[in-house]
Amino acid sequence: IQLKNNDFFVSFYGFIIMVVISMVSILFVAPIAKKPETYKKTMKSLDKKQKNILEMTSASAAASLVLGAVPVITLLVFVWIIKAIIGMDFTFSSKKNHSYFRRKHKVGFDGEDVE
Repeated sequence: IQLKNNDFFVSFYGFIIMVVISMVSILFVAPIAKKPETYKKTMKSLDKKQKNILEMTSASAAASLVLGAVPVITLLVFVWIIKAIIGMDFTFSSKKNHSYFRRKHKVGFDGEDVE
């Protein structure tokens, strides 16, 4: 690649400008950026926001727990209402399933002793 005289000067001045910017950054900006006092307001603001976020997260978790329990509670209330209306006993296991227990312990359906 052939450089014209003008291209060389543009590249050289560009290099010099970048060196000057990096030296200013290292010598003047870095010491200010290293001081913790520079970020006091930011840290206070972040601490406040962290507290708010924790409160919102716990509220969200509680709401999720309540909403998760709603279907279960609804089902139990529905079963209770149906049981009250029809007078039917909702047992989730039949007497047939307890035959082993009754034979082993010699107990009948109503709790009477069986020989």
